[in-house]
Amino acid sequence: MPGAESALADFAIDRIIATDSVPAFRLPPGPVLAKLEIISAAPLFAETIRRLHHNETLADLLLYQG
Repeated sequence: MPGAESALADFAIDRIIATDSVPAFRLPPGPVLAKLEIISAAPLFAETIRRLHHNETLADLLLYQG
């Protein structure tokens, strides 16, 4: 998206959190890439499958636990 890199580089944004489900191959070296924190999606997928198997709620899974 045009302009996204400059918007994400803004000093008001401390960090950007993304999962490893899609590689961040489009980000050039610079301030945006320096803010990027990649977290594994595997634990979330595993917990989702476990909860679905046990008929448990998924509502709180999307709250950031960092």
